Amino acid sequence: MNKVIMFVLPLILFSYGMTQPTFSSTLSDYHHAKQSIIDAPQHLENYRQLKKAYLTLFPVAVPQFKHLFRKLKQTITKMDWHHCLHSSQALLAHNYSHLGGHYAAMICHYESHNKVKAQYHETLLNQWLSLIWTTGNGEREITAFHVSDIDERDTFIELHGLILVSKPTLHKPNLIHALSLIDAQNNAITWYFKLLQREH
Repeated sequence: MNKVIMFVLPLILFSYGMTQPTFSSTLSDYHHAKQSIIDAPQHLENYRQLKKAYLTLFPVAVPQFKHLFRKLKQTITKMDWHHCLHSSQALLAHNYSHLGGHYAAMICHYESHNKVKAQYHETLLNQWLSLIWTTGNGEREITAFHVSDIDERDTFIELHGLILVSKPTLHKPNLIHALSLIDAQNNAITWYFKLLQREH
């Protein structure tokens, strides 16, 4: 896992012109915010700062970690809780702001009868959801939800018990796109989202 991270970071520095001092400062901000969340998970501002630092470090969604998230979801489908715990830990070691990573960690710890860790990730999961809700209500373009990438968007939708009916063909960063959804009562809903990372 560490080898992948070490391979990705120089590419980002080269592609986006981030100088070493700027990179080091942002990485320090990321780790400081992460530790602040661990120490005081009730403070929402720490989550905002961590996500800001992460998106500065990774303005482009990293394919290796998107693949890891897909594998993580497969472990849940297979009820393979041992590998689920391992995969969620690996994903969160890279990105502690990963909504799906905390959701998976919560499920896997509950299924592994580790209630304390499950409740911890449940707390963080609810805070990450709350952070997205502070960006808007999704009802109009001007109040679109701000999400890191497609995976976070789809996890956010799933956690609200909604079914995705149609997907936009373009996923450009900082552009608003509308999604057609259906709720549990089969009511049609349209939510607007703004992706903050570029997709490959």
